[in-house]
Amino acid sequence: MGTWSESAAMAWGGRWITNGFLAWAVVFTVPMSVANMVPEPRSEVFFQRLADADFLSFTRQPFRRISPLEAPAVMPSGAELNAVFDLNCVGSPAGHRGVDRIIGQVSIPEERVLGAKRPRSARSPLHSVTWRLPRAMTWAQLKKAVSEERCLRTLTSDAEINVMSAPDPLIGRQDHLAFIGWPTAIRRFRGVIEKAPPMTIAVIDTGVDLAHPDLAANAWVNPREIPGNGLDDDFNGYIDDVHGFDFSSFSSAPGPKSSDAYFRHGTHVAGLAAAGWDGSGGNSGVNGRARIMSLNVFGYKRAAKVSMLENALRYAVDNGADVINLSIGGREYTSSMLETLRYAVRRGVVVIAAAGNEGMEISRDPASPRFVTPAVYGAEIDGMITVTSVDARTNRLSAFSNFSLFLVEIAAPGAFRSGPGGQEGLLSTFPGRGYGNLAGTSMAAPIVAGAAGLAQAWLRAAGRPASPALIERALRESARAAPGAMIFTNSGRVLDLDNLADWLLREAPL
Repeated sequence: MGTWSESAAMAWGGRWITNGFLAWAVVFTVPMSVANMVPEPRSEVFFQRLADADFLSFTRQPFRRISPLEAPAVMPSGAELNAVFDLNCVGSPAGHRGVDRIIGQVSIPEERVLGAKRPRSARSPLHSVTWRLPRAMTWAQLKKAVSEERCLRTLTSDAEINVMSAPDPLIGRQDHLAFIGWPTAIRRFRGVIEKAPPMTIAVIDTGVDLAHPDLAANAWVNPREIPGNGLDDDFNGYIDDVHGFDFSSFSSAPGPKSSDAYFRHGTHVAGLAAAGWDGSGGNSGVNGRARIMSLNVFGYKRAAKVSMLENALRYAVDNGADVINLSIGGREYTSSMLETLRYAVRRGVVVIAAAGNEGMEISRDPASPRFVTPAVYGAEIDGMITVTSVDARTNRLSAFSNFSLFLVEIAAPGAFRSGPGGQEGLLSTFPGRGYGNLAGTSMAAPIVAGAAGLAQAWLRAAGRPASPALIERALRESARAAPGAMIFTNSGRVLDLDNLADWLLREAPL
C-alpha cells in the first residue's frame, strides 16, 4: 500500500462520502495472497489525516473545509448519522435550545445530561446518538442545519457492526485451554490473582446471560447503584445499571434479548474469558476470577450502531473496566470511534479486538474492501490488541480467520479444527444454562482478554503499574513462536500462559 499521502487521503474522502450511509458488510470471499502483502507503516499521523478528511468532522470551531466534490449531492431521507454531543454543553440552557432547534428528533436521556453535570471529571462528557435525516438534504442544507449547533462535537456515518463467529453444531471440549498451557499455568496464577482485586472484563456484544451457573458468581456489580429503585444512584447517567447496560434499548437489563442462535454470541464470549473456575457445570474461562460487565449494543437487532458502541466503550471505561473485549466488526472508518478507543487506552483499559472471519488479509485503507474495524486500529494504538485465530488441533491459521503481518498482534485458538474436513468450534456457555460450540476470531479474542486480566492482576499484586502498553508487551513477548502464525501476525506468535507466567515472574517478581 505504501506511504499514505495527503492526496490519497483526499481521494479516499470522496469515495467514503459517496458511500457514507452504506451498512457495514461482513462477508467477503476473496482472500489476499501473502505474496501481495506490503509493509504498512505504523503512524499516528495516518488516521489523523483520515480524521481531517472525515465527513463533517469538527470540534468547537466551524466546519473543516470539505469541497463539494467530496460530499454527496443529496443525502436521502432516513440516512443515519452518528452525532456525538458534549453533555456538559447540552445541560446548559443554550445547549438545550440548540438541540431542540437543530435536531429536534434526537433524544438524549435526561439522566445522561444530569449525570454529566455531577462533579466527576474522570467521566467522559460525550454521548453518541443516531440522527436520522428527517428529509433529503443537499450538502449546503445539512451544513446550514448544524453549523450553529454548539454542543455537537462530531457528525459521521452511523455504520453497522456485527458479531464475528462462525456457528458450529458439533459437540466439543475445552481443548483450547490445554493448547494455551492453561492447566499448568493457572496453578501459578491462581494464588496471585486471589490476592489482587478482581479484574473486570467488559463484554461489548449481544448481551450476557449472567444467570448462567458458570457466570453468575462472576457478574460485575456496580457498587454505587441500588437495584430496582428506578434511580440513577451513582449519577453516571444510567438508571439501575447494576450489572451493565443495554445501549440499544437504553435498558438496565443487559442480557440477550432473543433466544435466536445469533444472540448466544455474547454469553459464549463471556464464558471463554471468565467462566468461574468453580461453576456447577464445570466449564472454565481463562480468568475465572474476573468480573463480567455485560454491555449489550445489539438489543433485538442483528446489527449494532457505532453510536451504541461508542457509548458502551465510554461506559466501560468510566465504570472501572480493566479489559474490553470487542468480538464485533464493521466496514466503515469513523474518527469518533477511533478517538473513543484511544480514550479507553489513555484511561488504562486494555482493548481486545477480533480480526474477523473472511479469510483475508485485512487492510488499513478505508477505501479497501479488506478494511475491518475496529481490528485495524490495534496497530495504531499501544494497548489495543488485535487477535487472529489458529486451530487448536493443528496450531495453524484457521481457515476462516482474517490475518495481517502488520495489523494483527497475536494469535489464539478460535476453533479446534477448521477447513475442508469440517469445522469444530470451542465449547463455552450458552444462554439458559446451556453449553455449545462456536468458532471464529470472536472466540480467540476473549481468550486473550482473559489472559490480559491475569497479567494485570499479577502486575498489580507485584506493585507494578499495569498499563495497557505493558500488558500488550507481556502478551506478545511471552507468546510462543508458531509456524502457523509466522506470517499472519506481526509477532508470529500464539498466546501461551506458561510463558506468560515466566515472563511476569522475571519482569515483576512477587
